[in-house]
Amino acid sequence: MIARIPFNRRLILFIFVAALAGLQMFMKLGPWFFVGTGLFFILLIGYSALMIGKRAERRPPDKNYRPFVSVLIPAHNEEEVIAETVKQAFKLRYHEKGARNYEVWVIDDRSTDNTPQVIEGLKKRYPKLGVLSRKRDAFAGKAAALNECLPFTKGEVLLVLDADANFPPDLITRAVGYLAPERTGGAQVTKRIANPETNFLCLLQSDEYKIDISIQLGRDSVGGAVEFKGNGSFIKRSALEAVGGWSNHTLTEDLDLSTKMLLGGYRIRFVPETAVWEQAAPDFKGFSRQRIRWLEGSMLRYLMYLPRLLKGPLHPRQRFDMVMFLTEFALPIYVLFDLLTQVVWIFTLGYLRLGSLAVVMGAVAIFILIKLVSAYVRERRYSFWQIIGRTCITMLYMFHWFPLVIAATFNLICGLETRGWKKVKRIKGEEIAKA
Repeated sequence: MIARIPFNRRLILFIFVAALAGLQMFMKLGPWFFVGTGLFFILLIGYSALMIGKRAERRPPDKNYRPFVSVLIPAHNEEEVIAETVKQAFKLRYHEKGARNYEVWVIDDRSTDNTPQVIEGLKKRYPKLGVLSRKRDAFAGKAAALNECLPFTKGEVLLVLDADANFPPDLITRAVGYLAPERTGGAQVTKRIANPETNFLCLLQSDEYKIDISIQLGRDSVGGAVEFKGNGSFIKRSALEAVGGWSNHTLTEDLDLSTKMLLGGYRIRFVPETAVWEQAAPDFKGFSRQRIRWLEGSMLRYLMYLPRLLKGPLHPRQRFDMVMFLTEFALPIYVLFDLLTQVVWIFTLGYLRLGSLAVVMGAVAIFILIKLVSAYVRERRYSFWQIIGRTCITMLYMFHWFPLVIAATFNLICGLETRGWKKVKRIKGEEIAKA
């Protein structure tokens, strides 16, 4: 459950939307369209130069850095998947002097299904499993669950996994060395979809995750704002405590913590050498509800931390990186008003006025195209025609982001934002294998 967004933050978002509408109208007036278009492409070129220019220091993982790790697995009504995830956690190969150099905690977050009984059975099977059962009247949310469990853990590094996570035995070994530098506060491993064969929607989500991998790789290479993704997140305890822990009153505790780490002067690394697999939403209702929550949570953290983001001690490349990625919220609103003004011009003047829709959509398409093709090529398992076909389909799919951003924006302005977290439909492991 999130706190009510202050009125002044909603007002800022409304002014932002109104400014985009005004800018869109203003840019249709003669030469100003070309000026605006030129500025837009200058930003794109500047960002591209940043990505291919001077690289940030990217130290390889320190193999001698072997801290004790606490594996945290929050579970709310996860009877279908929690047993398999715990089983994999106890198969992790991360030992010191023959003993496990990690502990495993399951947090039963007020489950109303058979999750408590499943966890009780797991406790008998794995006596060293730590279990925290939250009371029914406890503050709701993943962040609150993690904060409540934190005092019982002893790891110098925390690994947060979702209850449906699948991961290799060497997950910790491959990733933890990235946290060795003092000002590195965390690391995020690659996230992939575990059930792309379930249906076409899941396959498209799998390709969408490939785009995010390319983006995260680029951001890490220039020292940009790499983000935690909630599943497969390695967090250094000292950094977490320095920024005040997870924020309970947020929809996306992972993105919120990413921003706090950035403002606290900590770097988050991206780990491409290993991955966690999670289940995609198998139906459109769950998919759209999940994505709107992500969008609302992402916009919310920018609104809440706006003063610090504008004045905070960020490196210029980090600030520029964040500005560029704020355009993912601005462009859909801008395109909406472009379409509306085109309709007005047709009915009042009988013809179209020069618009920026084609320029904006073209630029977005080029960006997605570059990220997708690079992802497919990097995996080295697709033929030329497979790359062409899947790229075209996925590019069309990615424009679902536009109506969802618009919906999330107006939800926040009007106070209709999601008030809590709703889990997408889970599929049992054996059913995924058959799908």
